[in-house]
Amino acid sequence: MTRTARPSTIAREGMPSPTARSSIIDIAGAVGVSPATVSRALRGLPNVSQSTRDRVQRAADDLGYVRSADASGLASGRTMSVGIVVPTLASWFCDAVIEGVDSVMRPAGYDLVLFSLGRHDGIRDRVLRQTLRRRTDALIAVCADLDAGERRQLASFSGPVVIAGAATRGLLHVAVDQRAAARDAVQHLVDLGHTRIGHLGDAYPSAGYRAIADRRRDGFVSGMETNGLDLRVEWSTRVSSPAGTHEALGRMLQDPFDRPTALLVDSDERAAEVVTAATAFGLRVPADLSVICFEDRGLARPFRLTAVAQSPAEQGVTAARMLLADLDSPPVRRRSATFPVHIDVRDSTAAPQPPAPA
Repeated sequence: MTRTARPSTIAREGMPSPTARSSIIDIAGAVGVSPATVSRALRGLPNVSQSTRDRVQRAADDLGYVRSADASGLASGRTMSVGIVVPTLASWFCDAVIEGVDSVMRPAGYDLVLFSLGRHDGIRDRVLRQTLRRRTDALIAVCADLDAGERRQLASFSGPVVIAGAATRGLLHVAVDQRAAARDAVQHLVDLGHTRIGHLGDAYPSAGYRAIADRRRDGFVSGMETNGLDLRVEWSTRVSSPAGTHEALGRMLQDPFDRPTALLVDSDERAAEVVTAATAFGLRVPADLSVICFEDRGLARPFRLTAVAQSPAEQGVTAARMLLADLDSPPVRRRSATFPVHIDVRDSTAAPQPPAPA
């Protein structure tokens, strides 16, 4: 999570020696921009072109520039720390969001302090109260589906608060529209010619992920209804293990003449299990069963899964820039950001084929 830049030992021509303590004035002189531009570039603020940002960062690295968080904190009265609240420590999505946040906040001189809410309401309440008591300059809550009381607690925090990865009423957030994303996935299957579509969701234990699963289910239902397709209760379920996936798929596929030809699956992990189970049942993916999933991460590529990509690291970057904008300027009413998704089409979806002869 934390990264320390290694100063270059070779100074470029015209640059001060990296052995001396460098300042943003030195960087500004080396790059040919104003100190204010250097400051904005190093803090990840907007209105700086990417090429200028890259030149400033290269010069800072070559000069061995390190922003002093202690000095900045003394001057501003800040702790130069940002609290990161996550529902669980075992989440690739949270990890990716945090990496995005870190890529913006650390060059700006801020440390990240991690708080895990846990799965039980009593623990969640205690951790949230401890989080709010600890002195941090701002908070980012990642994928944390919050009840009304928890939202009020966060809203009472003295500094900026942004929710990343989950649309949250009453709080500034950066999130994917999960309902719209599920509708897009259904539409991809419909455009291929599928009309018999099932849904395999994840039976998430934590409240934050349950809310996301609920929104995806709502989007699946909406996509089916928009296209005038039948919703088969027996073709829609939630599972929590590979064995559960195998059992659920067996029930869906037990009648070769009355089964889905495509599935929307809530994660690439479950989708990989579907591909494995379908093969065990003698079906070919995608000839006999098309599979599209959320979460374009580790297993989507080796299994060649068509996937809905949500770009969590980029969501983290956007959330962090929102925080910096509030930390570095008078608070203004900002708009939440709905993050776009796209479908990476691979080899697991195709037009439906007639059943193979017995």
